[in-house]
Amino acid sequence: MTNTEPGRLAAHVLLDGVSVWPDDDEAVIVNRAVSQLNQTGCCTAQFDDETDEAIVDISNLAGGTLVLLNVLVDQLVKTTGRDREVIVAEARERLDAQLT
Repeated sequence: MTNTEPGRLAAHVLLDGVSVWPDDDEAVIVNRAVSQLNQTGCCTAQFDDETDEAIVDISNLAGGTLVLLNVLVDQLVKTTGRDREVIVAEARERLDAQLT
């Protein structure tokens, strides 16, 4: 059985950041989230001395984030009656507008 606890904790950390977003400095929120994500074990890194390569596994972070996004999109579909594809397309537009 897959351990989903790190992904669940990661999703909660992200929600914590969203809950204070308008009230706190963006850099402070991101730094706090990164620190808390490190504590959840949702990301792991190993270094191979023979190859000098780092192996980073973010599958728990990605999994928790995808579940969280799916929950939120499902809620929007249910409350607005709009198609999932429209909601996702609008989210992409807003994301691009904020990050470009």
